[in-house]
Amino acid sequence: MDFQVQKSLELSKIFDSSFLDELKLYSKKIPDQECCGIIIKENNLNKFISCKNKSLYPDQSFVIDSNIIIDYDVEYIFHSHTIGSANPSIKDMRVSEELCIPFLIYSLSCDEFYLYNNISV
Repeated sequence: MDFQVQKSLELSKIFDSSFLDELKLYSKKIPDQECCGIIIKENNLNKFISCKNKSLYPDQSFVIDSNIIIDYDVEYIFHSHTIGSANPSIKDMRVSEELCIPFLIYSLSCDEFYLYNNISV
């Protein structure tokens, strides 16, 4: 599969700034855990649905209930990184590739987004 990475400047073509601000605020509400959720299209607009992080180690990783992924037509999976950059971890890349769903990641410490995007699907 071919994957492409995108930084904040290019995200403005996909997400408007108020939507990204919503994700930042959500992430900052629980700064010691990886926040997560899904992004779907509703009336041609991006809509964020927050999800409970079901990871045993929410400060280090995130897990979304698989039923949520099945129940929705998920455009993107969002999660935050509590420390370090927004660059995807090896696990982030692997799961994104397995699901064929792009990951949008926000770094709290760097205040930046990173989109790990599957361009072959």
